[in-house]
Amino acid sequence: MIISLWYAVLFLVIFIYFNSILFFCTRMYPNYSIMTRTISGLGHPDQKYSKLFSISIIIMGVCLLPFPFYLLQALPAIWMSYIGIGFFYCSPVGIILVGIFPEDKEVPHLIAAVLAFGGILIALMLLLYPIFISSLNKIIVGILIGLLLIAIPLTISQVKTGRSYVPDKRIDKLIYNINFWEWMQFLSLEVLIFSIFINLLIL
Repeated sequence: MIISLWYAVLFLVIFIYFNSILFFCTRMYPNYSIMTRTISGLGHPDQKYSKLFSISIIIMGVCLLPFPFYLLQALPAIWMSYIGIGFFYCSPVGIILVGIFPEDKEVPHLIAAVLAFGGILIALMLLLYPIFISSLNKIIVGILIGLLLIAIPLTISQVKTGRSYVPDKRIDKLIYNINFWEWMQFLSLEVLIFSIFINLLIL
C-alpha cells in the first residue's frame, strides 16, 4: 500500500463528507440544475448554505495536498512525472482559494478556478505517459483521456459564453453550456482521483 493508512482513512472520510455537502447544497439551492448553474454558484453568499459549501471546499483542498506526493511514488522517475506532479499541486491550492474567494469575489475567484482546473489539466497532460507506463491500472488512463477530452467543450463554452454568462439561465446549445461541461469536468476529475486513490491502496 503506497498511501499511508492515516491518509487513506482521512481521504475517504473527507471525500464522503465533501460529496454529501455538495449533494445537500444542490438540494437546498432553489431549482438547482447542472444545466443552468456552475458549481461555484453553490458558494455565492446569496445562497443559504454558501458558507457550509465553501468550508467543505477548503477542507477538500487541504485533504488533497498530500495526494500528489503519494501518486509520485507510483510513477516512473522521469522528468514528466516530476513536472506533472508539480502542476498537480496547483489544483488543491486552487481549490482552497475557491473556498476562500467565493463566486462574488469575481477576479480572485476566477484566478483560483483557473489554478484549480488549469493546473490539474496541465498536470494530467504531462502525467498521461508516466501513468501509462506505470503499474497503475490502465482503466485510469482511459478515465484520464476522457477528462482531457471534456476540456475541449469546456474551453469552447468558456470562450463562447464566459463574458455573457447569466446565472440560472438555460443555455440552449449543449456545446456552449458552460454549466454542464464544468460539472462533467468536475465529476470526471472526482472519478479519476478516487480511482487513483483505490489503485494506490492496493499497490
